[in-house]
Amino acid sequence: MKISALEIFRIKVDLLTPYQMSKVLGSRIETQAIILKIHTNKGIFGLGEANPAPLVGGETTDSVIATIKTFFAPLLLGANPLDAAKLEIALDRVIAGNNAAKAAVSVALFDILAKAEKVPLHLIFGGKLHSELPVMWPLSCGSPIGDDKIIEEKLKIGHTTFMIKMGAQDVERDIERVSAIREKYGNGIHLISDTNQGWNYRETLSFINGLEAKAIDLMEQPMPIENLEGYKSVCRVSPWPVSVDESIYTIHDARRLISEKAANAFSLKVSKHGGLLKTKNIAIFSEVFGINCLMNSEIEFGISQAALLQLGCTLNNLVDFGHAYMSPLRLADDITDYSRLVNDGKVRVPDTPGLGVELDEEKLSLYTQDHFKFNE
Repeated sequence: MKISALEIFRIKVDLLTPYQMSKVLGSRIETQAIILKIHTNKGIFGLGEANPAPLVGGETTDSVIATIKTFFAPLLLGANPLDAAKLEIALDRVIAGNNAAKAAVSVALFDILAKAEKVPLHLIFGGKLHSELPVMWPLSCGSPIGDDKIIEEKLKIGHTTFMIKMGAQDVERDIERVSAIREKYGNGIHLISDTNQGWNYRETLSFINGLEAKAIDLMEQPMPIENLEGYKSVCRVSPWPVSVDESIYTIHDARRLISEKAANAFSLKVSKHGGLLKTKNIAIFSEVFGINCLMNSEIEFGISQAALLQLGCTLNNLVDFGHAYMSPLRLADDITDYSRLVNDGKVRVPDTPGLGVELDEEKLSLYTQDHFKFNE
């Protein structure tokens, strides 16, 4: 088997509700992605997705297209896609960084490998430990009244974990939000605060000191990534685990954070880490040191979500509450049938070959803004 062609699609879809994050990352009203389709001479094709985050990872949809066209197409065309692991490693030899672009290739290659073997992708990574996983629901930066409305709505359909975006307003208001939620719902829900680097060290301590020890279950990325000393100090005094997202891209980041005792949990995203193998390696490395992982998302379409699910279900060190497997449900539409897997606040792991989702070609065409094809 060999790779005969690559197709690249730039797509854009609106969010159902605008999403306000921190003052550092701003607000989102739409999401853009690059969809990669890798064709083979045997009629099997693999699907990949790149979710660039310009303000954190430095990539854009334009840079992803250029990277695939200039660096990856010459490497991949004519190669055997069943050498998925070897090819994922080879991507690092032609260009540094560019993790979202590399992730799209990685996911598409492993999709082909699993389809060729007629097995679900999780079997390639050792088999599933979880047949289903709980799904969180995110709360935009807002007010206690707005939070309460969403929580009530999502509790009715089974969601019991909520990620509260913070850092766009005074820390005192965010303390009020958490206190109001915990006072009303008690221990009936799990809460994750996610500040996306929106606080400084003093504000982070104010948040910790302003709440009871059981107010939240996880505090994610409260301060800028460069404040390593601040994270070390916060980890020593925080009554709840401190998770990092923007701070961890590579396994070398993981090693530094662990050795410095600057994090208690890692937020994983396949597109952020540069592929399935790299993400799996970070998770395994973390487990050795007692670090649990939160499976997170970049407001993704169903391809990235399916890849994250196929990997996440194989991990033994997941946090024991909801994960971000709801991303396509927040979009006005998706190009896959992924959303059928999410019901009653849980996501079911599919056992069909490959990623386990089907591409809707009509929707892909509808939302495509640019299309490129490269043949052997």
